[in-house]
Amino acid sequence: AAIVTSLCAKTSGGYDKKALLTPTLTMYWQLTPSDLRVQLVLQDKAWLAFGISEGGQMVGSTAVIGLPEANTVQEYVLDDKSIISIQTLADQTIKDTSLTQSDGKTVLSFRKPVTRNGQTIIRSSGLSTFIYAIGSTNTFAYHEHRGSFRLDLGSQCSDSTLETPVGSRHKTHMTAWAAHGILATLAWAVASPFAITTAWFRTLVPSSWIYIHVFSHVIAFFLTFVTVIIALVTMSMEKHSRHFSDPHHWAGVLLLLAVTFQVMNGFLRPPVEKRDPYTNPYEEPGGLCSFPTSPRAFWHFTHRVIGLGLLCTGIWQMQRGLTMYAEDFGAKSVTPYFWGYVGVFGATVLIVKCWIMLEEYKARRGMEAISTVDHRGMQNVAAHANGGHHDNDMVPVQFDMH
Repeated sequence: AAIVTSLCAKTSGGYDKKALLTPTLTMYWQLTPSDLRVQLVLQDKAWLAFGISEGGQMVGSTAVIGLPEANTVQEYVLDDKSIISIQTLADQTIKDTSLTQSDGKTVLSFRKPVTRNGQTIIRSSGLSTFIYAIGSTNTFAYHEHRGSFRLDLGSQCSDSTLETPVGSRHKTHMTAWAAHGILATLAWAVASPFAITTAWFRTLVPSSWIYIHVFSHVIAFFLTFVTVIIALVTMSMEKHSRHFSDPHHWAGVLLLLAVTFQVMNGFLRPPVEKRDPYTNPYEEPGGLCSFPTSPRAFWHFTHRVIGLGLLCTGIWQMQRGLTMYAEDFGAKSVTPYFWGYVGVFGATVLIVKCWIMLEEYKARRGMEAISTVDHRGMQNVAAHANGGHHDNDMVPVQFDMH
């Protein structure tokens, strides 16, 4: 989570500090030895949520949620991401709650004790991690924007007027992160799936699929390499560098190492083993779940497993990156559209694969029928050569009448 700078604020409500969370959301607060007074001002009409979180995650935290439709401000336990699982906290600790909407603004205010049952829950010094969420309307539903940030509530405030919101980085960095996301999408939503589906549908292009497969994997590697370099350089240029502070960062580096190994290993494929020319080419030796018994079969098994693992990791990376981009720059999340693309692509691949399997099944049955006819024909020839018929167990017998 990004570190927020405390700005000095002079308001009629007695709040002495503020922080710009997004271009449309400002947090005001006043910290006393006994409690923390908070006011959130949104330049829109929508429900608001604010809470303290150890790891910056929603699940497992407690948040204050203001619902304009119900005109309530209460604490909720966030046990899951689904709306139905969010439960009202049995022992409410907040006081002096208020939720108003006027002139196109939403203002949420509350007072929360710094201690509970003798334990400090709000630190007066040092960085604490907070979460917030903004609805799309007054109706409580999936949030339009959410984020997390780290703030020292007791730090000296700054009179600067140039501070940018935590959810709105410098435009140069925004462009760099947009390029980072576009290249990652081309690598793991286009090139890598195309490489895998080409291998799955190799019977449609039997002579050229391997070249398309290799070329697509090399493109995915190159785009991933450039994507990681952009991320490292851009993060180093930021005011508060956060190298490897999120699983997304670690997964990106591991993804680069794994795809490098996958591409290099692709050129080390063992040669084709000698095969019985009389074996039916439509039959898979040992079945679908057989354990590889040759170096080439083992290579194929590991290559497929690593490829699918890379694709799944890449998909997770993209959805996580889209979420982080929306949180950092206050942009509307396009994650639902991404999952829609994944669903359509996956369904299309599944339909085409089923069609190919059906055609292969028909071809197999055709081969078996031809083999049966040829076998019966050979029996007829043999039977006629012996003076009998293949459906008759009797054979010609000569009797001596003398």
